[in-house]
Amino acid sequence: MVMKNMMKMKKNKYMITMMMVMMIIIMIKSTMMMLLMMMTIMMMVMLVLLLMIIMMMILLLLMMMMKRRRMRKRKRMMLLLLMMMMMIMMMMMMMMMMMMMMMMMMMMMMMMMMMMMMMMMMMMMMMMMMMMTYRQTDRHTDRHKKTDRQTDRHEVRRINSHSVRQTDEQKDLKHTQQLIHCSGTYKVVVASGRERGMVNSCCPLHLTTVPSQWHVNGHWHLEIPVHSARITANTTALHVDIVVCGVFYKK
Repeated sequence: MVMKNMMKMKKNKYMITMMMVMMIIIMIKSTMMMLLMMMTIMMMVMLVLLLMIIMMMILLLLMMMMKRRRMRKRKRMMLLLLMMMMMIMMMMMMMMMMMMMMMMMMMMMMMMMMMMMMMMMMMMMMMMMMMMTYRQTDRHTDRHKKTDRQTDRHEVRRINSHSVRQTDEQKDLKHTQQLIHCSGTYKVVVASGRERGMVNSCCPLHLTTVPSQWHVNGHWHLEIPVHSARITANTTALHVDIVVCGVFYKK
């Protein structure tokens, strides 16, 4: 259970890191896009300015031409029309400039809003992930609050369901497995947990059912859940290897 929880935590951490990386990439992309847009708008503004300067120059030339006294009425009219056109164009250019500036401001605002939204989304996701991890840990602690009997039953079921590769000899002995009962004094060796390899003092155990057993070199080896305060004070059910000092007999 602890391992599963650890794996879940690792997965969550991995997900958070991935989300952070994605967020950074999006931020960089958005900034790049903003810069590009800004550059394009600036280029456009520069072009408009150049055009305006050229038009101003033309207007000045026209004014100079208008000042001459020796000129026909038609020519003067034409020059006036040209001047008017230039003025209108100048006004249009000014409007364009204003629009571009407004667009730039709007783009900046939009980008800022987008960035803020993204940050908010990321914060929300992070909070959700944290909540999920806390819930998982709470569940894990709740599971540990079970009674001794429940944990013992769970262990027995798990061991019963645990499939062991059986030899032909074991298959022959399968029908006698339920009949084998044992009693006597046993030397308990802890097989898993913090106290792995710790030998407990010989304690009398009267077993009526054996969950799993196998025959190795003429000796019976059993794996059963044992409840003993002398093994550990905290745990209620442990996987232990039982080294037999007593006698096996058929009932």
